[in-house]
Amino acid sequence: MLDALARPQRLSRAEYDHLVERGDLNDQRVELIRGRIVEMNPPGPLHVWSVNQLTMLFAAALKGHAIVQIQGPLAISDDSEPEPDVAILEPGDYRHQLPTTALLVIEVANSSLVKDRQDKASLYAEAGIPEYWIVNIVEECVEVYLDPEAGTYQTVETRTGHDILRPTRLPMLELAVSDIF
Repeated sequence: MLDALARPQRLSRAEYDHLVERGDLNDQRVELIRGRIVEMNPPGPLHVWSVNQLTMLFAAALKGHAIVQIQGPLAISDDSEPEPDVAILEPGDYRHQLPTTALLVIEVANSSLVKDRQDKASLYAEAGIPEYWIVNIVEECVEVYLDPEAGTYQTVETRTGHDILRPTRLPMLELAVSDIF
């Protein structure tokens, strides 16, 4: 079905959401990035492990302070609806409308590392997401992207081993990089 949907023109988020509602994308691991339907790789065991670790760590620490969204869409622009591995959202009612921003977005990357460093980083920076992490499975580190401005993050730091991660908008949270791996 995905091949039948490939079109030279770009899709709006509304058109993409209509395809989702009609069931045209059932059983497809896809997201809308800059008007294009992009296939996502199936997650491997290390990817799943890292997402599960993050879920447990964030859910316990942020209960009552924020919503931990796992592999759900963010309606961040008229032509993009990415599905980050983890998004930390302001408390709110998202039953009738997708969240449009997040306090922190995390992508777990192995084979998608280049795409996450380039395409996703610029997309999240343009949307004003204040903090973006890439859990880099290949190098067992966390790349922390801060200070979005003009479509890029002005600050990029790499944390490893027992370095402590402290999200800027979530002062109640502190975790070691080693806790994720």
